[in-house]
Amino acid sequence: MTHDSMKEAAKWISYKNPVVTNSVQGFNSMLSWIGLTSSGEKQNIMKLENHDLFKIIGKNSYIFKMAGLLGASAVILGAYGAHVVAHKANPEEAKNFDTANRYHFFHTFALFGVPFCRFPRITAALLISGTFIFCGTCYYNGLTADKTYNKFTPTGGMLLIAAWLSMAL
Repeated sequence: MTHDSMKEAAKWISYKNPVVTNSVQGFNSMLSWIGLTSSGEKQNIMKLENHDLFKIIGKNSYIFKMAGLLGASAVILGAYGAHVVAHKANPEEAKNFDTANRYHFFHTFALFGVPFCRFPRITAALLISGTFIFCGTCYYNGLTADKTYNKFTPTGGMLLIAAWLSMAL
């Protein structure tokens, strides 16, 4: 696959596909309908511009690599949980393991959007550390039934909340 075809594929996935273009057109129509833009104005509130995504990401490409590693580990741990933990652990421990895996996946997907944030390094640090602490303590409890480290789970949760809030800045 050539570099140009990869760029075109990334553009199609990010903003040229029918779902995104129809959503943006619908959003602009809704704004016109409720009167936030005059019907005479031809400019759209949301504009899809033809940017080179690799230039936008710039120095933060390591975040995509980290998201890839977190995603791979989420799949591995999910498979382990489904085939081993679910059969050997009691229901509460299995539930903790499943919760950890679900949050692990959610925050892995969120990490893919971090390079587009205003402060990507801060947001990435919060997401990654929050995921490790929150999910790590839940995984540990699910694997060992030891509740020693459960006191750190809320700290991981607060880091994840801070990460999501930092995306709003």
